Amino acid sequence: LPGRALAMGETIWLCNAQYAENKLFTRSLLARSASIQTVVCFPYLGGVIELGVTELISEDHSLLQHIKSCLVETSKPDCFLNNLSAHQDNDDDKNQMKIKITDG
Repeated sequence: LPGRALAMGETIWLCNAQYAENKLFTRSLLARSASIQTVVCFPYLGGVIELGVTELISEDHSLLQHIKSCLVETSKPDCFLNNLSAHQDNDDDKNQMKIKITDG
């Protein structure tokens, strides 16, 4: 679903995700085990946001717009990137990435 939403540049709203065919939604078994009923994928900032909820929610464009506006209000990529520094820790076998966020 996320790949299709990104490729098409459109929102995909899937109700009864736990019963979807594996070809349509490859994580339907996972959705079933987690009681996920509704999944929504939409393109955002060059990627995709995927939300899953345990309630059955019919497609609602005003709800989607509300979610997107909340993301816009809380997403500040320029400010975030200016205050972000990262380095790779090569001291252990896990080769972890450490990220430090500073105020400013």
